[in-house]
Amino acid sequence: MILMKYMKEQNKWRTLVLILFLFSTLPFFGQEKKDDNWVLAATEFSIQDLPELYKEYAITVPKMVLLYLDTDMRRTVPMDEKKARSLLETGQKKLKLIKERAALIKEKDTLFLSVESKAAKKKQLKKLEKDIKKKEQEIERAKENIKIADARQFSKEDIKTVSLWKTGSDLFNTEKHTNLAEKLQEQKISALVSGTLKDIAGYLSVSVSITTGLANMPQYHFSDAGKYEDIQEIVKNLSEQMQMVIQNAKPVTVYFDIEPKTASVYIQDKKIEDFSKPIILYKGSYTVSASATGFISATQDVQIKDDTLYSLKIALKKMTAKTVTFYIPKGQADIFFDTKYFGLTPFDVQLYGDKNLLDISHNGVRTFVLVNSKKIKDIRGSVPITASLNKITTKDKIEKQRKVLYWSLGAFYIALPIDMILRGVLADKRNAYESGRLPQTDKNASSIKALSISSNVMQGVTICLGVNYFIQLIRYLVAADQSLPKEAIPTENVPVQRKKTSSALVEKSDLQTDAKQDLSQQPSGGKTQ
Repeated sequence: MILMKYMKEQNKWRTLVLILFLFSTLPFFGQEKKDDNWVLAATEFSIQDLPELYKEYAITVPKMVLLYLDTDMRRTVPMDEKKARSLLETGQKKLKLIKERAALIKEKDTLFLSVESKAAKKKQLKKLEKDIKKKEQEIERAKENIKIADARQFSKEDIKTVSLWKTGSDLFNTEKHTNLAEKLQEQKISALVSGTLKDIAGYLSVSVSITTGLANMPQYHFSDAGKYEDIQEIVKNLSEQMQMVIQNAKPVTVYFDIEPKTASVYIQDKKIEDFSKPIILYKGSYTVSASATGFISATQDVQIKDDTLYSLKIALKKMTAKTVTFYIPKGQADIFFDTKYFGLTPFDVQLYGDKNLLDISHNGVRTFVLVNSKKIKDIRGSVPITASLNKITTKDKIEKQRKVLYWSLGAFYIALPIDMILRGVLADKRNAYESGRLPQTDKNASSIKALSISSNVMQGVTICLGVNYFIQLIRYLVAADQSLPKEAIPTENVPVQRKKTSSALVEKSDLQTDAKQDLSQQPSGGKTQ
């Protein structure tokens, strides 16, 4: 009898321990429940200085990104991300308990102001205090669960299917001053695609980011640029790079071999600041451009493959400099380039590239001179060149001719209706005289003759004013053409007293339209070449 009683007591304690164990591990059973989908959403892109015609790209481009990402992708979810999501979930449960406790305390405070009887108040107060104490115990357990989740080590990575939130038909609406991770968790979204569209000198720059919103998890940034009409190609290129990150593909370490060392190198419109350090890229296509003073600029698409290491070789071709002597037949002029002063003509300069734009100031009048090196023969020494300079400032000449044009048009508009009125009156009087409705007297005949002479004179004046207007219009267009650069022309090798030689005039990248490309890349399967 005593033995059976003892066994019953032992069974009670075992059952109690088992129940406590199940409750303590319940949160983790929920965490181990697998969700086979890794859900991706996009938000409306921000825009900067975009023309009115292309502002709808803020909605169109993110939907295009989702369209290109809607492929059969699998993501290898890293253990760091699994741990971050576990901490987020346990943290949200703790926050929920804290809010519930605050609601109970508020209900307890309002109980003292109620009109119920003391007995009813006492009964409710006792129940509320019991519930508050229970919530406090749950909060303490939630704190312990957070510590356990933080210390927990996940044994393996999960492989999940990448899917689109609401099949990609809707964009996710982000709100300011909210916890992005919690907001995404509520909608069962694993990561969010955001971006910025910016106009840069008539070209479209697209910057895209992928974030999970989780603490201590990296954000990934991608960028590309091009013409507005090439938006589909830009989005496709960015999406290919994003697929590597979403699938958690292995990064590729890229090393540089640059010649010359002073070159400026850009990958996807982002400048590489230090060539001595490798950078991390992913499999995909990248646009690489390079330029340096005295060298031909080059741009090329580079394909990064599934290699651990990659060596990117860039060798720019050196330009051949041509020495020219700019002079004017009479007097001297100041030479400027890129707002810098270089000297008085005649002046020897070394030009790099096919086209260079000089700013010549003569007697206070500026003239832009375009020097086309292709039209200059390759000879030893310096080639003398000159150009037809403006004699009057462009602004004054255009303003003067505009006023003359307006006055000519005004005079023509005044004379034209007068001429038409005179011819109408003359026709009416002549018809009346010939039909007999106007007495056929010498006085009326003289009046019709004088009116005819006046009409002919006014007609001649109107025609002259019309011709004058078209002449002034042509002169105005010629004056406006003065604002265009004048082309420098080689001249006979006349003896001139040359000033010092300057090599500071160098090719500008936007003027090199015929530069040959000389970018080469060599992928290495585990070795740097």
